Amino acid sequence: MSCAGEGFGHVSRMISFAQGLQARHELVLFAPKSVQHHIRRSLPQAKVITIPYFHLTKKDDRILYIQTVRQNLAKAIRFRVDVRAIRRQLQQQRVQAVVSDYEPYLPAAARALDLPVLQVNHPGVVLQYPSASPDALIASAVARLMMGRFDRRLYVSFYNGDVGPILRSEFSNSQVTRGDYYVVYVKPTYRRRVAAELERLGVSTYRMFPNPHLNYAESLAGCKGVITGAGHQSLSEAITLGKPVFAIPQRGQYEQRINARMLVASGWGMKGRFSNLGKTLPTFIASIDRFPHLPQAGYQDEHGNTFRFVNDREVAVQYIENFVREYAGTGVVQRFIMNVQANMQHTLQALGLAG
Repeated sequence: MSCAGEGFGHVSRMISFAQGLQARHELVLFAPKSVQHHIRRSLPQAKVITIPYFHLTKKDDRILYIQTVRQNLAKAIRFRVDVRAIRRQLQQQRVQAVVSDYEPYLPAAARALDLPVLQVNHPGVVLQYPSASPDALIASAVARLMMGRFDRRLYVSFYNGDVGPILRSEFSNSQVTRGDYYVVYVKPTYRRRVAAELERLGVSTYRMFPNPHLNYAESLAGCKGVITGAGHQSLSEAITLGKPVFAIPQRGQYEQRINARMLVASGWGMKGRFSNLGKTLPTFIASIDRFPHLPQAGYQDEHGNTFRFVNDREVAVQYIENFVREYAGTGVVQRFIMNVQANMQHTLQALGLAG
């Protein structure tokens, strides 16, 4: 299994899957150094192999696209060399199937060895929301590059996903209550600004994260609301535990813009920007007791968006197990035929012509 090295959502999903699979399978985790401390904390005995990763260059709450290209150019040039090294690791570890969360290195190495690839991620949902805006076009192109080639794909999302949110075991083991404090999870450069606004509103009870001295899962389970960015994993963890969210999407990041929009559509929160924090955050604080605005389970809004706010880890783990059982040991031609058959069955079911 592999994951991207930017943001906590990718490694969180990989950890969750590993927790669900490790009793029945031998796992090899391929991860960038930037997220390995998270893996070691939750899976101290895991076998972890380091891989490179492509990253976004940011300034404040903006993505700098030109600088991003420049800083990743050397990695793009070395891509084939790095893939060959990962391919050797796959051979040495006698890997039979690959699960990747939004990174192109392991899928490319697996393809060279004719191994089956299951792509599991959230950011790929941008392909379901086409737009002519520059950030949307860039996001779609990046999604295709980051996912690489795969045999099957599984979108993880609280809106219109193949499965719903995936939460780590720590969240399942936390007792959900409603305390008198807020959880604030924002970048270090924004903490002072959010804290100042909360103090201005008379809110003195909040817990700021990341914080090595506090348990995030327990704090989230016991809070009355969350103030955070618009990363999918943070939003999913909060609303799955029934916590209203005030989301601040990163400027220029189309996926986060969609996440925030769908959060509002689901009835579980509000969105805002740092530029209008003084207007939007007070509204969220004042209306905290009125969430959710809409029904939670399986609700479909007037635009056809379906929302799911339950931990679907066991569903996704079963999907992974089925994939490995069906595909391990098959060749590329046989997998192509199997995929065509699966797509035909899915289409017939959608038309009501098959059981």
